[in-house]
Amino acid sequence: GINAEYMGFYQRTIRMGKEAKNTAPVRLWVRAKFVGFRRAKRAQKENQALLNLEGVNDSAAATYYFGKRVAYVYKAKTIKKNSKFRAIWGRILKAHGSNGLVRASFKRNLPAQSMGATLRVMLFPQHNQISPLLIELIDICLLYTSPSPRDLSTSRMPSSA
Repeated sequence: GINAEYMGFYQRTIRMGKEAKNTAPVRLWVRAKFVGFRRAKRAQKENQALLNLEGVNDSAAATYYFGKRVAYVYKAKTIKKNSKFRAIWGRILKAHGSNGLVRASFKRNLPAQSMGATLRVMLFPQHNQISPLLIELIDICLLYTSPSPRDLSTSRMPSSA
């Protein structure tokens, strides 16, 4: 049968005059393509992967993703922990160039066969974001700092001394 929670949702939508829609759950990650490894003319560094984030076209937009976690999810043949799916986790380090590419470091280096694959950039570690209000407060505090010790025209001693 139909459970009571579903019926409550169905009744609420009818009362509001809307039909029930089959909506997908909210995705808490951004798609990224694994472009290749960081490299020079002859040598490549497999410990740093280059990612092309969806919707990021310059290095200023890429700064939002610094410190975010990245997962390369793949399917294996054998079942481990009741699943055939595995993940290699990493973290976005910094921008690479000015076109929106970012460098990422993974716990285990990504395999070369994963080039061109879609990776997931998680949006939930938000600790590296500074609010505009905090930046404004920092600017105000910098205006009211004490005079320099090299400035001899103003006394640094209290007037009662």
